[in-house]
Amino acid sequence: MKAQDLSKHQWENRILVLMIDQETDIYQKQMKFLQDHEDGLKDRKLLVYTARANQLSIGLKEKNTIPDSSIYNNYKKNNGNFEMILIGLDGSVKERYKAVTKPDDIFKTIDKMPMRRAEMRRDKGW
Repeated sequence: MKAQDLSKHQWENRILVLMIDQETDIYQKQMKFLQDHEDGLKDRKLLVYTARANQLSIGLKEKNTIPDSSIYNNYKKNNGNFEMILIGLDGSVKERYKAVTKPDDIFKTIDKMPMRRAEMRRDKGW
């Protein structure tokens, strides 16, 4: 299978990559938080990827799993088992989270971004 290229999402979607070595309670808790806030994710054009050393899952349900190590190898910086990386519309890394993070805290980070602020103004007709 061809390696995933996140640049295909540039200017269309923000991406939250959960980097894990193995499934842990921390990972499960983070996924549950995100699943409980699907509307907020959708509103912010935020896609969720789970990257492992040799596998990539796309979405919150992890139904789309493919053998792939490119994203894990390109973005993994933390030596721990869990890290999340927020990638903006421009394709750059905006934030790295090393612990379970409430979606509202992720949303606050996104909502401060200039492009997101412009989206909110457009959506409200300002």
